[in-house]
Amino acid sequence: MPGSTPAGTRLKFGEKAFVTVWTDEGRSLLGLIVTGVEKASSDDMTVLRTLPSAEGGGRWAYFIRAFLTREDHKSAFPGYNIPYPEAYLEGGGFAGSVFTNYILYLPTCTQSIGNFAWNAATNRFEACRIIFAIPDAVRIGTDGGHISWE
Repeated sequence: MPGSTPAGTRLKFGEKAFVTVWTDEGRSLLGLIVTGVEKASSDDMTVLRTLPSAEGGGRWAYFIRAFLTREDHKSAFPGYNIPYPEAYLEGGGFAGSVFTNYILYLPTCTQSIGNFAWNAATNRFEACRIIFAIPDAVRIGTDGGHISWE
């Protein structure tokens, strides 16, 4: 879609990529700002250790923090297929994650896949992705490759 950030782009944390996504009504343009990666609190870890879906293998969790923004300012957004930040280690390894098909509430992170509560006043959605290593890069898949943040 015109205005999308090309695959292969490398950004710094805090910079915005523009990503084409598909909705039930066709294509739409979102902004994605990955603000950084931070270590989970002890309270977060207490909750995570109770989840069978946590792939951490006893490792400490970290959170990818990001914001999604509606760039085309449409009023309704049914059926978004959103970009989902992934964490990769040097040499291409995956940092492990927690995958759920529900909203997961932790003391300092709410991970949601699907039920996106867009803030109408700011026209954006705050995202938190749970991973189990400090990544060398955070990236999303796009048509033809990836966009990454470091």
